[in-house]
Amino acid sequence: MLSNLVHSAHVALPTSVSAILSALPSRSFSMPTFTAHTPSLFATPAFPRFDSTTASAFPILDASTINEHDYLSVSDDWLDALTMHLEDNDPGFEDIEYTAGVLTVRVPESMTFVVNRQTPNRELWLSSPVRGPSHYGLTMKDGKAAWIDTKTGDTLRAVLEEDLGKLLGVPYPIVIE
Repeated sequence: MLSNLVHSAHVALPTSVSAILSALPSRSFSMPTFTAHTPSLFATPAFPRFDSTTASAFPILDASTINEHDYLSVSDDWLDALTMHLEDNDPGFEDIEYTAGVLTVRVPESMTFVVNRQTPNRELWLSSPVRGPSHYGLTMKDGKAAWIDTKTGDTLRAVLEEDLGKLLGVPYPIVIE
């Protein structure tokens, strides 16, 4: 140990890193081993989340298990379907625009909702004038995509229904096929 290097009033300083390391007691340790696997897009990950809108557990898929092509395909299909629903059931929106993975919905009083893709995280993000920002992870239930809030477990569809309904002053159910 370093205390062996101390002689009376003088301290001998090692001249290299290897000398310092050789003066320390040796310890052995082993690194934990991990088994790498890549489950399919429809596999159930080990950490389920709760969906309060249906009172059932939806597992949010781990972003590392979803390749970019699958994520873009699923998120684009979902955002396209949401955009079509909003356009077909327009109770008086000021504007609806969907371009390059960003959906913007302006409601009266110049309030704006933005739903956009976050490809690196494999999430959709919502900016709502009612509750602020939130992040939604992907889950698959009966072959259909659903987006679940990573903190509360609420679905993006249910949050949009509630927040749009509050600002429009009427219930606004969203059905995405």
